[in-house]
Amino acid sequence: MQKYNLSYDWQDLATVEIDEEKALYHMREMILFWTCGEDRLDDNEGDVVKTWLKQLTGFIIDRGRKPDGDEGWVKLDGTYGIKVTKTSRWVFDEDSVLIEKV
Repeated sequence: MQKYNLSYDWQDLATVEIDEEKALYHMREMILFWTCGEDRLDDNEGDVVKTWLKQLTGFIIDRGRKPDGDEGWVKLDGTYGIKVTKTSRWVFDEDSVLIEKV
């Protein structure tokens, strides 16, 4: 079992535990469910775990939660070798916006 911490823009988003032997097939299926899944795998040199973790991070940022019964996602409770043990909502930092008059 490998543990990963996901963060974006210096904010912690999730902690994920993955049993690769059990999870790789399901992770690949979740990646390929979406348009351009093969391209995203290619962009990450075929690394299924890395590609899937990026996909999960994007979901959390977009929706402010982990997938739970959403189309294209398996349960993330450990049943499929993937367990999200903690999530935090990403918060937009207004002070980080750069505005340039051109």
